[in-house]
Amino acid sequence: MAYGLERSALTELCAAHSAVMSALVRNLCRRIRDTSSQLEAIALHPIEVRLARFLLVALGERKAEPGKRIPLTLGFSQTELAQLLGASRPKVNAALGWLEEKEAIKRTIDRLFCDPAKLAQIAQAEDA
Repeated sequence: MAYGLERSALTELCAAHSAVMSALVRNLCRRIRDTSSQLEAIALHPIEVRLARFLLVALGERKAEPGKRIPLTLGFSQTELAQLLGASRPKVNAALGWLEEKEAIKRTIDRLFCDPAKLAQIAQAEDA
C-alpha cells in the first residue's frame, strides 16, 4: 500500500520533526547508492561478468563439494534473464556459452550446473 503526502504537509512535518528529515535524507541516499551500483553493473561490466555475478547471487550460500557443480533452476526464460541483466537474449545465450567453455557452468534443457569458484573468478574479472 502506498500513501501520498502533499508538499506543504511534508514541509511542515520535516520542520516540526528533524528526525523525519534525517530519515528521509538517509533513505534517499541509500536509494541513490543502490541505483548507482545497479547502473554501474549494467554499464561498466561485460555481460559475462554480470551473468556470473547474477548466478552467484542465485546460488546464495550453497557450497559445492570438491569437483562437483551445484544444480540451479532459474525458472525463467533467457529473454527474461536478458531483461534483468540489461542485455539481449542472443548476448545472454552467447555469455552462457562462454561460461560453459570456461567450465563455470554446464547447461541442460532445464538447469544449469554451476561451479561457484569459477563463477567467482569470472565475477571478479574486470574484462571477461
